[in-house]
Amino acid sequence: MQLGWQHQCKIVVCQTEHGQTLASAVQNAKEGEKTTPVRTHVIDPCGHDLGYHAICDKALFWFDKFAFFNNPISTFVVHDTDACNMCVQFADEHKVLIEPLSACAFAALFKHASQFSSFQKIVVIACGGNRCNCDLLCKWKQNK
Repeated sequence: MQLGWQHQCKIVVCQTEHGQTLASAVQNAKEGEKTTPVRTHVIDPCGHDLGYHAICDKALFWFDKFAFFNNPISTFVVHDTDACNMCVQFADEHKVLIEPLSACAFAALFKHASQFSSFQKIVVIACGGNRCNCDLLCKWKQNK
């Protein structure tokens, strides 16, 4: 916000089928009303309960703030299996472990490239890998 990007940067929040807390909140919001959290049971594609059940208030604050600047944040949901497969591909290509909830952004870009063709520059924030290990990667690789 300090650099004035709120008017020119498009933000796309990518989530998995079983981790779509923002998408659920957005879908539930009524036209013109403030977005509010929707309680949901969030599990990662591996079947682990992630311990949270709604998107945080601060994330919804920024969601509503960008909408106010006529630059709404959009959501994109990918299949759980696509996120798991992207973890394997990312590890093979970059030698770095990321977990499925982080890999879903890459899965969206690779599996649905046409949806992002209007973007000139794309930055993906990949975070997390502490819930991922070699055993899980092998399991996901076998399920490809």
